[in-house]
Amino acid sequence: KVVASVSAPDDRSQVARVSRRAPHKAGSQGGKRLAARSSNREKPAADPDPTTFRADIMRQAVKASGLKNSDFVTAMKALNCQSEPLGRMETAALAERIIRFHENFPKVFYGFLNRPDFAAAENLIALAGVPQSPEEGCFWDRLYTEFIKMNFSPREALLGVMSHRKEVARRHKEKREATRFEGETKPIRVLEMLSAQEFGDLLGPYINDHLRRYLKSKRQAMPSNESDYGRRLALDIYCTAKAFNVPVTTMLIIAHHETNFANILGDNNRSASPFQIFRPTKKLILAEMHKSGMKVPSGSIDLRHTPTLATYMAAYHISSLMKKDGKGCNMDNVAYRYNGQRSYVGLVKEKRDVLITYLSERGVFQTQFARKATPVWKSSLQES
Repeated sequence: KVVASVSAPDDRSQVARVSRRAPHKAGSQGGKRLAARSSNREKPAADPDPTTFRADIMRQAVKASGLKNSDFVTAMKALNCQSEPLGRMETAALAERIIRFHENFPKVFYGFLNRPDFAAAENLIALAGVPQSPEEGCFWDRLYTEFIKMNFSPREALLGVMSHRKEVARRHKEKREATRFEGETKPIRVLEMLSAQEFGDLLGPYINDHLRRYLKSKRQAMPSNESDYGRRLALDIYCTAKAFNVPVTTMLIIAHHETNFANILGDNNRSASPFQIFRPTKKLILAEMHKSGMKVPSGSIDLRHTPTLATYMAAYHISSLMKKDGKGCNMDNVAYRYNGQRSYVGLVKEKRDVLITYLSERGVFQTQFARKATPVWKSSLQES
């Protein structure tokens, strides 16, 4: 039984809508493109910093980044290690790094902008590699923000996030045989094949609709960030599931059954978040994460105030439960282990049926999604 008290996460992370850029070194094609686009234009009269950077490149870069001119110049100065004025190519390459940093990790960018270790933060993120999508970058950015809420310093929070990215990357490099899923609650294949943006666009409204009905039955209002709540939770589910090779289907139907996607307390205040992570289980998950090299908060935390971390922990936990089945993973067994009662399997299966109906009504099984040749989750998904 859940307690009717809703706490909506207040962190809002907007996915940048600028074009994606592949990582590059100074003088690479990325910098050349930015330099070439402005080579034939007249030099503007106003130069943000005429003693250091090319004004024509700077004007174009500031416009592309969406940053304030003053913030862009501050970032450029922080990354520039040369005492002499930069040429067109050098300015363009440095500007590309600023744009990529801000685009992928906006909260981290502003958290370090006026700190002396801004360049170190940018370098640390660059070494970890560019996220596969803007949505993934914003997921890590939200996790960073939640670490800050838990009284981590900006440096500690960033190192914490990087420790998680490192462990996730290590897991993805491990050679593993494809998992063959079985059971009535097995993944819905077409759902597992969606991109992050497709998943957020499709499942955000689904989450909000069920949440709205639940809260209405409790005579409670939707969270103040209603327009973003469903999409953000959907993207947290997507990114954490992909991080730990867990079916997004499983994450969705468990959160749906547990709380109708509401961020609430339950079990006499001993469980929290849309996934109703039980207090003793929370300690176990955090201890396992710490053992694997991931930075975790010490002391007591209320998962209602850290919904991204809660979703991340749920995915990590489900991944551990899946390993007990080995190559042939029966997702009914996983659902049973998550809750401890056999009746739970039938209950989450009902939510899977509801999800299938929703996808069918929107023509997902007949659209281009169903015709994709290879799932996004390439190495670990097989239909049973």
